[in-house]
Amino acid sequence: MDMGKRDGTCIPIEEEVTIPRFSDDRTVARSYLRRGCGSWLVILSLSTLMLSGFPVRGETVQHSMLQAIAANMVEVPGGTYMMGVRPGDDKKQGHWVKVEPFLIGRYEVTQREYEAVIGKNPSFFKSDPSLPVEQVSWADAQEFIKELNASVSEEVYRLPAEAEWEYICLAASKNEYGFSKAEDQLAQYAWYEANSQGNTHLVGQLKPNPWGLYDIHGNVWEWVQDWHGDFPAGAATTPEGQTKVQFRILRGGGYDSPDGNCRSHNRRSYSPVNARAKSVGFRLAATIPAKVIFREAVIDYPLLGEMANENGFNSLNGMEQRALISMIDRYAFFVAEAKYYRTESPATSLAYSQRADSVKKEIQIRFGHVLNR
Repeated sequence: MDMGKRDGTCIPIEEEVTIPRFSDDRTVARSYLRRGCGSWLVILSLSTLMLSGFPVRGETVQHSMLQAIAANMVEVPGGTYMMGVRPGDDKKQGHWVKVEPFLIGRYEVTQREYEAVIGKNPSFFKSDPSLPVEQVSWADAQEFIKELNASVSEEVYRLPAEAEWEYICLAASKNEYGFSKAEDQLAQYAWYEANSQGNTHLVGQLKPNPWGLYDIHGNVWEWVQDWHGDFPAGAATTPEGQTKVQFRILRGGGYDSPDGNCRSHNRRSYSPVNARAKSVGFRLAATIPAKVIFREAVIDYPLLGEMANENGFNSLNGMEQRALISMIDRYAFFVAEAKYYRTESPATSLAYSQRADSVKKEIQIRFGHVLNR
């Protein structure tokens, strides 16, 4: 169904919109959409972290996919720990690391997500799109991140630093696996050689670690940002490892790994460009953006002030705030379009109304605790 005029008054709006190929510049894209449907923009006029749904360079990434990726980012509290030490070893072998708060993917990147962003699925095991993507090099992961960041208009997504990865694996514990000292419990948390039956499995099927993260151990090895090399001497804040050597680092073990390779301190190195194995994937990390000032945001998005209370909004982190703004803005757009087409095209108006109801339900489910009663 045609959801809008094609005479320059309004462009068609579906769950996904392709910006013309000349629109590499986000300002041009905003201008194009403003000419199209002026009352409410689906992309934010603020420096949007996420959920714009409008890609560049003629690519199309569904808004719902961007929203799902963002919704599965877990906030990790900052802290200090001894990195690179196997329990029972001489602590001199490790070093103290301070980790700032950041965001990490609840799951490994799936084939569905990878194909939505890159347009192809390189994986060996393809029985279900919720399997982790594999056969991706470190460079492939970087390309995915580059395209994902282009779709949300900000350089926010990245691979975790090695220090961040080990930190989330330990999850404030001092055990080799982050959940227990007992290796016989590993099968409850990880797909590895003892229980995987020789293949990867759908993400999120086993128990999460204490911080709610799935498949930290096993399923697929996970690329981290760092080059492989010796740990730096002395204390550091989220160290970046070696400046540049031959290999990048993998962590966590895979479906075909023995239990020892799944330990929190275990590391493996591969060529960042040519190494593509069916046991290698990755997990997203993200920098927590600065908080949005409520009273400034409601100037651009007055419905935010009507739907959310200031204290509740201020209790959210920067990513959650932007998610709420984007969802409210999207709801307002659908409401406005439903009203616009009420007389001219009742069927189109109904379609927009149904979308508005769907988005409103999403807002209530996810952010009900900060909404006005």
